[in-house]
Amino acid sequence: MVEARNYFGLDHEAVNRKFEGGLTFVNTIPISTKFFKLPSVSKRNDPMGYNIDFYPWAVYHCKNPNKEKGHKEYLLITMRNKEMFVSGRTKEEIEEDRFCNGIQCRACKKIIVSISQHDYLTCGCPENTMIDGGKEYERYGSLDLGNCLMVKVDMIERKVIGLSS
Repeated sequence: MVEARNYFGLDHEAVNRKFEGGLTFVNTIPISTKFFKLPSVSKRNDPMGYNIDFYPWAVYHCKNPNKEKGHKEYLLITMRNKEMFVSGRTKEEIEEDRFCNGIQCRACKKIIVSISQHDYLTCGCPENTMIDGGKEYERYGSLDLGNCLMVKVDMIERKVIGLSS
């Protein structure tokens, strides 16, 4: 199983209280910026000077969304310049973004997934398998490239679903 990442360090209990409960944190996933109109988060317009086509969103599953209020099955939260932005997605809407490429270190068996540009991660073992770039670009490595395996990860189910192509 792939470890869930609390990229923004959100207090899940506080989020649950604020948004009427019934939420379960799923993971943080990169979602295309074409779906969201956020300040300073549009293609080729990032305050850090990065080109951004995808941005990380914390994903919470709502067991019983209040359809009368327009709530959806998934609640999405992102942070930008210390502000919180909230959106919702149906199961069908989240399908496009739920899959990411990751890398598995064959030495320690850890699977790591980079979820944003310049999100450099290592497995932590002496093999030093690494990944970077999220969906913006793919950079990976290891002391011995034969000891790492590119995999496709379902970020909602948090499991490997096959080899990456």
